[in-house]
Amino acid sequence: MRELSCQAKLILNNFIEKFNKLHPESRYKFFNYSLNNILDWIDADVRQMVAILNKRNIKVIIQNYPPVMPLGQRFIKGVNETLKKVAIDTNVPFVDNEQVFLKLMHNPGNWKDYFNDTLEGGGHCNANGYRIMAENVYTKIKEESMLK
Repeated sequence: MRELSCQAKLILNNFIEKFNKLHPESRYKFFNYSLNNILDWIDADVRQMVAILNKRNIKVIIQNYPPVMPLGQRFIKGVNETLKKVAIDTNVPFVDNEQVFLKLMHNPGNWKDYFNDTLEGGGHCNANGYRIMAENVYTKIKEESMLK
């Protein structure tokens, strides 16, 4: 495994410190969570959010993440599959950002057109990537006639 840079270590340490303060009962369990445990947790949380919003007659759209290039692919792929399954199971409109971005990126080098290329960016979209995500959501809102 590649050694983490100083910035990556700082980001990870800050996250762990915040997690431990917010969840002291889980501080020693945190690194024992498997990917499946985390995906189950996400599944349960999103289903609960959808149920609460449905009770309040609030319209819901679930969207997944663009494929993070080049970091985090396995985790994001699992999250995206989980979000799509929840959308299907709960009959909620779904925006598949992953597929839209995969079509836009014809080769691996194109990821810099849509994502920050710095560690601080953490695989997050740049302004162009977020514009595409916003357009995807707006298109789904129109398709589902959610505007009044």
